[in-house]
Amino acid sequence: MDEIIAIENEIQSLENIELETRLIRLPIVFDESEVRKCIEKYVKTIRPDAPNCKNGSNLEYVASYNGITVEELKEKFLKTEWFVATIGFYPGLPFYLPLDPTCALTAPKYNPPRTWTPEGTVDLADYVSTIFGVPSAGGYQLIGRTAPIFQAVQKHLQFKESPVLLKPGDVIKYYEISEEELHEIYKLVHEIGSGWEYDIKPIKFSLKSWLKMYKEKEKELEEFRKKQEYGRKVTPIP
Repeated sequence: MDEIIAIENEIQSLENIELETRLIRLPIVFDESEVRKCIEKYVKTIRPDAPNCKNGSNLEYVASYNGITVEELKEKFLKTEWFVATIGFYPGLPFYLPLDPTCALTAPKYNPPRTWTPEGTVDLADYVSTIFGVPSAGGYQLIGRTAPIFQAVQKHLQFKESPVLLKPGDVIKYYEISEEELHEIYKLVHEIGSGWEYDIKPIKFSLKSWLKMYKEKEKELEEFRKKQEYGRKVTPIP
């Protein structure tokens, strides 16, 4: 306990904290075909009248709930970096939050939840996003699909030390690719075990810099929250 107290006393202000962590750039395909199949299955077998699943997608619903267009939703998802808060629920599944407050998208969950979600699915609800490391049930709104983040057999070099890609404190940044490219990544990672490398580099996360950025965006954030407030009023809850 004395050591903990001594460390706390050394920290003059939490604002001065710098976290040595990793920036991981991950590809994403919005409305990827396996994700759309998941939604179609839900509509056919669980809830045909689900208001969040019109046209075989959740993107229109999430955009409407936030008072923006689908294209604006995609722009916000790609614009911000995401901070991994914890890992859990299913093997390797990260819960992460947007570092740019003007990109803090939200949506209610499925009602009732899904019984199946494809590996690599990126979803979102209540300002939190996750990635499915394995196929499993779930209830967040589906955004798209990214590269594998969990490999139990540890075949690919990235998973030799741990079957889990992400760690608490990691920072994620998405970039958009084609569906064909994503499917090739899955083949290289899971079937061949080589031929594609994860884009990971060490960074320092500065709390002081983040607080400065947050303050600079207060006006823009206020305008976005007004859009979200309107979106919540006109968009039905599942």
